Amino acid sequence: MIVGKAHLIKWEAICEDKSKGGLGLRKLVLLNKALLGKWIWRFAYNKDDLWKQVITAKYGQEGHGWRAKRAYGAIGVGVWKEIWKETDWCWDNMRFIVGKGSKINFWTDVWCKGTRLSQNFLHLYAMASHRNATVEEMWDQNFGQGGWNLRFLRDFNDWEMDMIGNLLHVLRDYKPFMEEDSVCWKGGRNGKFRVKEAYRLVARPNDIGFPSRCIWVDSLPTKVAFYAWEATWGRVLTLDRLQKEDGSFLIVDFYVVVKKKLCAVGLSRNCKGGYPVYHSMYDDFIWMKKFGDPMFHRHAAGVLPFDYLSYAYELQKSAKELEGEISNKGINLIPLFKSIEKFKRAATKINHQRKEIEENKGWASIWKKEHLKVRELNDRLMMAERAFTDRDGLLGRPWYKHLIYGPLKHDDYGSKSFPGIDDAIEKAKSQSTEKSWSLVQHEVWRVSRAVIDASLVLNGELT
Repeated sequence: MIVGKAHLIKWEAICEDKSKGGLGLRKLVLLNKALLGKWIWRFAYNKDDLWKQVITAKYGQEGHGWRAKRAYGAIGVGVWKEIWKETDWCWDNMRFIVGKGSKINFWTDVWCKGTRLSQNFLHLYAMASHRNATVEEMWDQNFGQGGWNLRFLRDFNDWEMDMIGNLLHVLRDYKPFMEEDSVCWKGGRNGKFRVKEAYRLVARPNDIGFPSRCIWVDSLPTKVAFYAWEATWGRVLTLDRLQKEDGSFLIVDFYVVVKKKLCAVGLSRNCKGGYPVYHSMYDDFIWMKKFGDPMFHRHAAGVLPFDYLSYAYELQKSAKELEGEISNKGINLIPLFKSIEKFKRAATKINHQRKEIEENKGWASIWKKEHLKVRELNDRLMMAERAFTDRDGLLGRPWYKHLIYGPLKHDDYGSKSFPGIDDAIEKAKSQSTEKSWSLVQHEVWRVSRAVIDASLVLNGELT
């Protein structure tokens, strides 16, 4: 039986490199383009291969033999005709290495400083007496140890002498020698074409930064890594992950990072000073899976044990610390404090509802008789956490969606309450402008709205 699944991440994102937030899958169209481009490179790089001689005999060559001529045909799709279409982007990423210089145009080929002299010295190129001259023809071996013999249509004015001086300065590190001319792939390992690097060129990857090193860790179970990858994109179907085939729920540890200490608000509710501090949240999960409760039999529960009241107290504490930091900057934190008070009342109310079921020893029977009521309560507990997220993410870090807790801007392993506000404060302190501080106020409003939304979810007023 085929089971339909939700498509959480766009295919465009999946095909990006892992460092850019994707899975490194390749699009066949672009991969084929890179593979075809390899033949353009091989035609220029290889000297006397038989296949090159066949192509040359059939289509001819141009550019001192570096390229085959374009294949023309009235009908049909020729192999070389399709390969030739990749010529432009391939040659944009190649440069010449001067040997004798007999097959490299002095002005129009890329051999000096990675660019064409005709572009860098357009005025001199317009005055050149022989614009198609090769490097070999522009070099005069009779000048002592040899020197550049630049020939122009007329003598220079005084104001043009600096141009000649600049050109000679650029050419001073170059001179022909007795080796054969060759080509080099820009940015390639050892100057050679590699399909992997060519694919990246034609794919034009995005410029977004992504915490891939914190996700794709060798020692991390694959399922956990993929869960973290989905969560970073803000595309986790949490209820689907927790629900068993029989409709019940498997409860796993749920952690929130509070002031650089991992404190369980889920199963380890009584978190005190003796609770061990691990390197990351994944270490806790692995320890529980391997040693603490491998099959999670001890952690079966009718209701998700999320204590949002302790959450509210932590928010209140963080807000007071924030007030002490920016109290003299004219930032209005009243909306934030009011939203937290509303959240505290909602958390108190749902705590009573949760405890009614938890204290009833026959919760299993309650689940069977009133499973819709229990499911609705679990949904509110789960969705309240999602309400703290924002689809646009943090300013400058859109992959982090959580507005309440998040990593430090300069350290993914550290943590910070109200990370968006913290980032805005850091920027405002460095710029010290009215506009930058208004951005801090904007972030305060964003967080306040998120806390209010979470309150509405807990009260069952927002779904």
